[in-house]
Amino acid sequence: MSRILAVGTALPPFRFSQADLKALAGHHFVSRMEKLRRYLTVFDHALVDQRFFCVPPEWLLGEHRISEANQIYLDCAKELACKATVNCLDRAGVKPEQVDRVLFVSTTGIATPSLDVDLIFKVGLRPDVGRTPIFGLGCAGGASGVSLAGALCRATNERILLVAVELTSLTFQPNDLTPKNVVASSLFGDGAAALLIAPAESGAGKLDIVRSTSLLHPDSTSLMGWHFGDAGFEVVVSERIPSMIRELMPRAMNSLLAEAGILPGQVRSFIFHPGGRKVLEVCERGLAGPLRLFFQL
Repeated sequence: MSRILAVGTALPPFRFSQADLKALAGHHFVSRMEKLRRYLTVFDHALVDQRFFCVPPEWLLGEHRISEANQIYLDCAKELACKATVNCLDRAGVKPEQVDRVLFVSTTGIATPSLDVDLIFKVGLRPDVGRTPIFGLGCAGGASGVSLAGALCRATNERILLVAVELTSLTFQPNDLTPKNVVASSLFGDGAAALLIAPAESGAGKLDIVRSTSLLHPDSTSLMGWHFGDAGFEVVVSERIPSMIRELMPRAMNSLLAEAGILPGQVRSFIFHPGGRKVLEVCERGLAGPLRLFFQL
């Protein structure tokens, strides 16, 4: 079994309340297309209080070359990754040279070589540390990274550092006057997190990674992700996401618990990736059926 020894986080300097962002989006979108006004209600119902960005608001509304946005990504992502990593290792009481492998997850910029190279030298990890950069998982990057790190740890007994960095503000397209761009602008922010995962026999830490699972649905690749256009990353967000989660989530949960030999009543709490109110409500309704006991504890 593998275990999470510690977690570290890092946030960029620009903090915005949801109310401020709604006003900014309203001025930008509605002044250019009045019919988008009705979509601004998503800011009120997203269950988001505040967000952090790596750029100020005036940058968001300007036009930028792909090379400019990506250079900001490189600079900020490196800084946040290092801060989150140092925070994590300090909390774990582990020296950088004791890390055996780095998993680096990011999907909001392009870097070759991957950003873990910069992290290794700046933080002081061993030059022979294992490297596994991961691109393209989007919102699932953090959870998938934990799953992979846990599996690798169990197979190799390595201490594995998982680092996830996303700077979604840099992907905002000011000329995309579509409802899905308004919706996306109400949800996403910037930040970094690092987790140190080690064999449970190490004795430290409180969170064991028991088991993980994932389900892929046919013809679902168009639901969420990126389209890479002339202006860079263009968000893809479909209205079908809640209905797809409604179908898949109970199946995934039942399968996961059965494989792990865990009864529904033994689970005391959940942490969901917040995809907005509709997604969270779908999860709650789905668990209230075959997994009713989850919400009675």
